[in-house]
Amino acid sequence: MTIEQAVIERLIASTEVAAYVSTRVYQLVLPQKATLPAARVQLISDITRLNLVGEITNLFWARVQVDVWTHTRDNGDGYATAREAGIAIRNALALPSAGGQTFSAGGSPAEITVTSVQPLETSVDYAADELRQIRVRQDFGVMFQEVQA
Repeated sequence: MTIEQAVIERLIASTEVAAYVSTRVYQLVLPQKATLPAARVQLISDITRLNLVGEITNLFWARVQVDVWTHTRDNGDGYATAREAGIAIRNALALPSAGGQTFSAGGSPAEITVTSVQPLETSVDYAADELRQIRVRQDFGVMFQEVQA
């Protein structure tokens, strides 16, 4: 399991996120003519192995981007839908008040344990062309461990 797959699994399991995107959470590429709103998860940075005083550990850090795509006609206000879905994603991954969450992914036993997810950056894009799509882009710093078998 990759860290992107672990994030997707976490988002699909969230009832708050599902209220906006159902199970339409994709890795890297949205399907052509995707039903919107939908979310897309992408690894932005290389996975960095962290170490403690020169010792190699199974602790890693990566930057993961989660986009929410809507259309201007979605629920009457595509921007509000994208913004609210973005908040739901942030809550599912990294509650700001708690400084992040810990969760496991990949079944039993878990393959990945996410020890921290920190919101890094949020931005909004609007495609004024014929697509008239709105994208709320959020970057998260993710610290995780690969569970050794």
